[in-house]
Amino acid sequence: MKLRCSGERIIRRLLPGLLLVCLVTVSGPKTASAAAAGSMKNLKGISWDLKANKKITYQSCFSGIGMHDQKAKITKWKITDEEDGFQKLTFKLTVDRRWSVSKSQIHKIANSSLTSKTGEIGGDCGYWVVDYNTGANLEAENNKFGVTVSDSGFTHKNKKYYKDGDGCYVYLSVSSCVVTVIYPKDYKGLTIGMSGTTKLKRTKGDKKYIAGKGPFGKTSFFDKKNKKVAHFLRVTK
Repeated sequence: MKLRCSGERIIRRLLPGLLLVCLVTVSGPKTASAAAAGSMKNLKGISWDLKANKKITYQSCFSGIGMHDQKAKITKWKITDEEDGFQKLTFKLTVDRRWSVSKSQIHKIANSSLTSKTGEIGGDCGYWVVDYNTGANLEAENNKFGVTVSDSGFTHKNKKYYKDGDGCYVYLSVSSCVVTVIYPKDYKGLTIGMSGTTKLKRTKGDKKYIAGKGPFGKTSFFDKKNKKVAHFLRVTK
């Protein structure tokens, strides 16, 4: 029996119903050396090329075929002053997961062990809001930096089916959401990123980071040797 699978699988909160949400208290670094060790500045493999209205190519791991290119773009970037010394950053992230999938790739994806067991095909992607100096997840509730993050306006458009002529198919689409970040005006560590992943399953480092207990540098959301996976920018205003 040939397997069929969809492409609506994106990590964290980019797509409703197909995501991982962990909102807990961030555990801050215990020492200055611990903070330095987790710093985004020290990470190899990060591309600091993310900017508004610039299309980027990132890579993520698919079941059966490994890493593959996809496209993403940040638009509607806006920073405004809020009351009580806070600022608000809003932006829209659009991810285009479509490419000219070959018949061989379709067959491998649809019949991989991961797809057989879970119905998922990988190709995860998502946005990240990170403290530059510690690598801490700023989406965790009650983080010590006073940052709050929310998202809305989820859409899935231009769905495209790919068939191999042997009963297998996958479909991929263009997905988007709007992200809002509220942060203290004097906070200098705000860092925004988006990435794919190098693993088909969440690692211990991934889970710790999402739970606010470990740095981004210990996750599978970037690759020390492959700068195509993760793309970031620092918020300077």
